[in-house]
Amino acid sequence: PPNHFKVLRPREFEVHEISKHGIEIHEKFSWISDEGTLPLYMMKKYCIDTLEALRKVKKVLNAGRVGFAGLKDKDALTYQLVTIECTEAPKYIRLGNVELTLVGKVSKHLKPGDLWGNKFIITIDVDNVERVKEVINEINNIGKLLMFFGYQRFGTRRPQTHIVGKFILKREWSKALEYILGHPYPTESRKSQEARRMFDEGRYRKALKLFKDLGLRYEVLVLSKYIETNNPYSIYRRSFCS
Repeated sequence: PPNHFKVLRPREFEVHEISKHGIEIHEKFSWISDEGTLPLYMMKKYCIDTLEALRKVKKVLNAGRVGFAGLKDKDALTYQLVTIECTEAPKYIRLGNVELTLVGKVSKHLKPGDLWGNKFIITIDVDNVERVKEVINEINNIGKLLMFFGYQRFGTRRPQTHIVGKFILKREWSKALEYILGHPYPTESRKSQEARRMFDEGRYRKALKLFKDLGLRYEVLVLSKYIETNNPYSIYRRSFCS
């Protein structure tokens, strides 16, 4: 039963990327490539998503294009490879909760899918040791651990990304936009709920100001362009496909 297992703080959840060559990316990673001139970094991050971490890096290094093989969890300590197009490539850089170590040079950028998989290290607080043993025996008897898709895939504060995806697939752009910007959830902060109610009521500029105050970058990006164009489909193309 779920109450026997409790995931602890994000530092007790580690994600180690495994490259397409089968190399595990971890804390003590060393130089692995001299195949080109494009800097290859091992990026270690904590409590920040991959895209936001790379935005910080690009700003500090005044970098051009960046590449990565896969997105890593925000609420975790994660390790992954990234490529960064920059004039001067420092061997090490630390930006708060993001650290980069130069580990090689490659000929082309990493792209989504350029990995074998991920290794997860999860520390749990165990209340019932006997139950844990039973679960391990059950897994061994089955021979595999079945994939489970829960809130980790759909969002915790706003479990609605699958709904947005459904409307995008159905090409119902207005509905997708509504679920990106509106439909407040009780699990969000009061200010976030207020901003989404304003959007639902058509008070777009007031909603935009609140989204900016909250630092909700994607909402600001999408709503700004929607106010500019009044065209949900163009928002989708410009915001997510550019």
